Amino acid sequence: MNAFGFRPADVSPDSELLRGVKPSEIGVILAAARPPAERLFLLWKGRARYFYETPNGKKHILIWITPGRIFGG
Repeated sequence: MNAFGFRPADVSPDSELLRGVKPSEIGVILAAARPPAERLFLLWKGRARYFYETPNGKKHILIWITPGRIFGG
C-alpha cells in the first residue's frame, strides 16, 4: 500500500495520465506519491468543476473534470 491506500489494480484503464503504463510501473509511481500533491492532481472518481463567481454571486462553470483527467498542473 502507498500513502493513499490505492493499488495498481485500482487505477482506471481510461486514465489519460497513466495510459500505456504497466501495472508494475504504476505501483512504483503510487509508492512515490506523497499527500498532498503540490502541482498535479489526477481525479480518481467522482467529478469536479472549474468555475468562477461573478460579483453578483452567480457561478459560471468553465469545465467539468471527470475521472481519469489530470488538473492543477
